[in-house]
Amino acid sequence: MPHLIARQIAFRHFPHIDKDAASHFGCHIGLIGEHLVAARLISWGYNTIVVGNNLPYDLITEVGHQTVRIQVKSKLGGNGDSWTFDLTPSSAGRTKDGPNRYARTDFHLAALVVLRMGYVSFTASAARSFEVRIPTARMLDPDYERHQFEALLFDVGALSKEQFHALRGHVGAPGPDHT
Repeated sequence: MPHLIARQIAFRHFPHIDKDAASHFGCHIGLIGEHLVAARLISWGYNTIVVGNNLPYDLITEVGHQTVRIQVKSKLGGNGDSWTFDLTPSSAGRTKDGPNRYARTDFHLAALVVLRMGYVSFTASAARSFEVRIPTARMLDPDYERHQFEALLFDVGALSKEQFHALRGHVGAPGPDHT
């Protein structure tokens, strides 16, 4: 019971919580990011579920007849304009020799979440570390994140060129080589 009250007090002003609380309740920060990404994907029309712990991916999204696995990494974010994400398993995935690595086939996409900004950046890259900056285009285009996600679905083979263009539905949208 005291742990529950401490968490509720710490998260009362979320996402503006102190570093000690963020560190202590890190798994909750991750859950918030996972559910934010799931809600965003569902709002875009993709059936998505949060799958829980002990898997190398956090979400499963249905795209046509395919299942796309997504790993989510979340940060509260600071006052800066860029954030670095480490794409290695959480401390639960560490060995005595250091962090485990994800296999290239463990997930199709990664979603990198900056919670204070409500921003999600998607990638299909196998890099272990990413620097995320919120692009000006995101500020000007409310569909920027969805367009990024759908371009990556095309890149990983979950969407055909015809499906990709049908989703864009208008001339002038970035093509499949947009990343």
